[in-house]
Amino acid sequence: MTAADVILKVRFYLNDQDTATLRWLDDELWPLVNDAVSQVTRLRPDALYDANGALITVVPAISAGSMLSIDDKWIVPVALFTSAQAMNKQAGQTFNAKKVESFMQQFSLLIKV
Repeated sequence: MTAADVILKVRFYLNDQDTATLRWLDDELWPLVNDAVSQVTRLRPDALYDANGALITVVPAISAGSMLSIDDKWIVPVALFTSAQAMNKQAGQTFNAKKVESFMQQFSLLIKV
């Protein structure tokens, strides 16, 4: 999975899919993807192992096209956490606060699976 794969999901969650009026640029989102990957691997150390049980070295994404070094099964929690972080950057809006809370609740449920 690439950072771009996650960003596509994030844009869906944020309702930010109209390329003519993007609210978040890819360059703003992919660092948040790194934060999300770090959070997932911190909370779920098993995310650091591939399907064969080999330890994965987590390498930060440096662009939207960068490959993420965790299994594809973590795409939804990574996208939810990234979405919450992006919404947090637009602080002060009640709607955003509710969306952030919703994204983080979903993230918490999925990460404890």
